[in-house]
Amino acid sequence: SWGKVGNQDGLPGNYLAYGLTTYTRDTPSSPLNGPTVSQSTIGNPDLTWELTNQTNIGLDISVLKARITLRADAYIKKTNNLILDVDLPSSVGEVSNIITNGGKIENKGLEFTLSTVNFERDVNWSTDFNISFNRNKVVDLTYTPTAYFGPIYSNNTNVSIFTVGQPLGLFYGYVAD
Repeated sequence: SWGKVGNQDGLPGNYLAYGLTTYTRDTPSSPLNGPTVSQSTIGNPDLTWELTNQTNIGLDISVLKARITLRADAYIKKTNNLILDVDLPSSVGEVSNIITNGGKIENKGLEFTLSTVNFERDVNWSTDFNISFNRNKVVDLTYTPTAYFGPIYSNNTNVSIFTVGQPLGLFYGYVAD
């Protein structure tokens, strides 16, 4: 089988294609201050959904009147237009990042299931064994070679690294004894 699907769930909010502003309504304490409008996000009119292509192949084999069944499945799943938060240079101003499509991820996997009917009389006994393997990696990060995620709340330090050629969810930090 083969399929292609778009995903908007990677979007961390609504209206990201538009630059949003924040309005602050302060009571003027002097003629020089009062209500203000400031830019809170930079819009990205080129922002699109993530796109995932997935290919699956499977094989089912039954013997001994279906008392023993083996199922084997393999898949490859490629996600393009990964939605990422890209840091901007400090010269841009108050806004420090922009949401953009800037990466690719690949997942590959195998899954095996062995089912047996061991006993069928007044009491039935069947057994299922399942094992699966999944490997994923970051294939491309368009705007940056590395991205960091997941602050620890006690010290607000990023603990997860997202880098080309490596799997998702890698933790990094200082080596300590």
